[in-house]
Amino acid sequence: HEGRFQPDSFALFAAITHVWDTTIGSATATDAHGKNHFDAAEAAKIQKYNGRLQLAAPYVFHPLVFDIYGGFGKSAIAFIKLAVAQAHGDDQEELEQSIINRIAIAIARGNNIIISRGLTYAKRASARQD
Repeated sequence: HEGRFQPDSFALFAAITHVWDTTIGSATATDAHGKNHFDAAEAAKIQKYNGRLQLAAPYVFHPLVFDIYGGFGKSAIAFIKLAVAQAHGDDQEELEQSIINRIAIAIARGNNIIISRGLTYAKRASARQD
């Protein structure tokens, strides 16, 4: 629905509510203007929430864009660094790498599920046509 402010999730840290909306796509894709997937998807998310963000202040919006092969957009990396900076502990670099690894693995597992389901449906469709 056009007027609703519905990001994927939110978290409160550094006394600010951070909201994000996520996109997963292919880094090899470009938009009509030649922008790469990450830049185009981040711009699309910002455009989607533009105006609604000012109405919902004091939120900070983060367009999180990931590649189907595990790559991360600039805003996603910046958000992870921001979140890790709020964590208490000595090994923030290890925490950052752990978060990046977990997201990349989750995307790869999701891809596997999608491919497996697609193969199952294709086999069923093929069997019905025979």
